[in-house]
Amino acid sequence: MDDLTPANDVSPRLSVLTTEFTAMRSEITTLLSVQAQFLNFTMILAGASITVLKADLWRYTIVLSIVFLLLALLYEDVTSRVLRAARYIELYLKPEIQRLLPGQGNEYSPLYWEQFIRRGDIR
Repeated sequence: MDDLTPANDVSPRLSVLTTEFTAMRSEITTLLSVQAQFLNFTMILAGASITVLKADLWRYTIVLSIVFLLLALLYEDVTSRVLRAARYIELYLKPEIQRLLPGQGNEYSPLYWEQFIRRGDIR
């Protein structure tokens, strides 16, 4: 018979959940880097377009508009992925981890950083 009683089952589940939390935070960090790259590319493209095409910029307005629209859509896609990962952490992982931690009452909230960021507290 396996020794996986509910009391012994908490530690492996907690380990899996914290590993998943770490992976989700890593994914968010990667996506934020992708967002920064989109912004950098947009600024470089805007500066280069103005510099190179300064006299004939109006002729390329449609092409540049399409390119910048495409970059904006890609940026928005990454933003929605970040928000989806953050929502998963907040609504699923955090409550499960809090529930599995033994002896933790309301005085301690693990993973409080997520709430801290949302509040915008900069004291």
